[in-house]
Amino acid sequence: MFEGFIVKNAKRSGIIVWGARDVMIRDNTVSGSLRSGIWAGHTQPGHSSKISIEENTIFDNVLENSARRASSGWARAIAVD
Repeated sequence: MFEGFIVKNAKRSGIIVWGARDVMIRDNTVSGSLRSGIWAGHTQPGHSSKISIEENTIFDNVLENSARRASSGWARAIAVD
């Protein structure tokens, strides 16, 4: 469980869960991240599963696209891939 943290000004995504199982991300505050506030997933299907994202406060993230001219897609506030 990752619970009750304040994450500010991340150089990439604020909270990342990559290739994990049975993870709870709950009641965190994430702001000012260059990319996503929370990003969970993996490049291979099935390598991440049973990930719960609940009651988090996510604001003022995806700063890499503040100029509104994304060159490789837009990050998301909460991304699940």
